[in-house]
Amino acid sequence: MTANSINNCRICGKVFLHITGPLLCETCREELERIYFLARDEVRKSSPGETIDSFNLSDRLNVDPIYIQIIIEEGLLEQEGYSFGNPDSRRSLAREFESELKDMSRRKDTSRNSGGMFLNERHSKGKD
Repeated sequence: MTANSINNCRICGKVFLHITGPLLCETCREELERIYFLARDEVRKSSPGETIDSFNLSDRLNVDPIYIQIIIEEGLLEQEGYSFGNPDSRRSLAREFESELKDMSRRKDTSRNSGGMFLNERHSKGKD
């Protein structure tokens, strides 16, 4: 018997009944699966010896980096034979990646709140 629990989706925040796997609602789980196949194909297309990091991969696929983070955390690309280090280094990489995402989010919020350089410049010109 599995213990089901009510959780919020890690990506969209929607409340859902979690049974197994990552904390994702059905919609985000389907999107993760779609992105996984794209990521797998992109890694396969890369040149031998080419280094692809998670940010580069998310940029290439034009997807939210959180999907790539979850794919790496879950070891999905490793099942295909692509190594991202041992589980401890994978967890470390995931923590670093999450920290980078938070920093990016903070910078984005700060730039939105400041009005941006050009908006402030226009306001100061209008006051003169």
